[in-house]
Amino acid sequence: MVILDVEAKEQEFPYNDYTIELRFNDYYNYWFYNIISDEKSQYGVSLEVDCIANRGLLYRELPVLGIIDSNPNSIYPLNIKNDLGGRLKLVLIDSEEYNG
Repeated sequence: MVILDVEAKEQEFPYNDYTIELRFNDYYNYWFYNIISDEKSQYGVSLEVDCIANRGLLYRELPVLGIIDSNPNSIYPLNIKNDLGGRLKLVLIDSEEYNG
């Protein structure tokens, strides 16, 4: 698992041959991402706290991201939108970790 250095804002960044677009849905209050390359793409992959994204991405050999709470025992409630990059960590999970 690799922690990706992100800020609590919509952004895009390269990963291998992909562009990952990190977006926020203000209406439903959750982060999601789009994965884009010349060969294959996937749009609207939701990121729920402490849940790993869609297993189907592994079969398509696409990057799998997740959000983890680095301080789950905190007495302070999470702010899903503003805590990304701070208390909420964006992680990249490889297939061995996902299946292990």
